[in-house]
Amino acid sequence: MPELSGFDILRFIRSRSSWKKLPVLIMSTESQDVRVEQSVRMGADGYVFKPVNLVELEKAINTAVEKRRVITEGRGTGPLGQDKFPC
Repeated sequence: MPELSGFDILRFIRSRSSWKKLPVLIMSTESQDVRVEQSVRMGADGYVFKPVNLVELEKAINTAVEKRRVITEGRGTGPLGQDKFPC
């Protein structure tokens, strides 16, 4: 994305109260741990490395949707339910 980074878009999504329940899955060729960790800290519900196969993508989408549901409903065992899901 020439004008906005994925982090900019993630920050925008998480800053909108009406979008808090929207699951966000990052798909990138960046495989550095620091990028994955930063994405999770900023509110991403998952991270998938390109190229991705459909089975892996489906699993990541389902996990992200469930993670966001747990976080928004507050059913996890830790703060905001986040400890139930490894990114």
